[in-house]
Amino acid sequence: MAYHTVVPSIPRDHRLPPHGTEAKAALLRHRLAHFQPEGDHAPVEAGRPPYGRMLSGIRGLRLEVGDVRARFTYDDRKPVEHRAAVAGRLTERGRGFGVPTAGERLRRPDRVGPWNS
Repeated sequence: MAYHTVVPSIPRDHRLPPHGTEAKAALLRHRLAHFQPEGDHAPVEAGRPPYGRMLSGIRGLRLEVGDVRARFTYDDRKPVEHRAAVAGRLTERGRGFGVPTAGERLRRPDRVGPWNS
């Protein structure tokens, strides 16, 4: 049985200027705040130690997602009876995305081709 999701996206990229040290310092502050929220690091200031001389090595890229084309794949090659039994067990279990997945299985049994042994 295979249930998976593929989500290709088409992003628009925004690059940090290669010599914009203040923008790079802001990016580094943002990342440090995320990975070290308790603030256990030196202040990040352009041109000041310890991070100032390292800012030239930072490359920043922000991706703005413009289009997403999600595809969900279910066990369409299994017999309809098997798919109905799996949907029933997913509904009984009632955890996570099992119930919505079961609903999808039961909604579209006629939309897939016949099963071949």
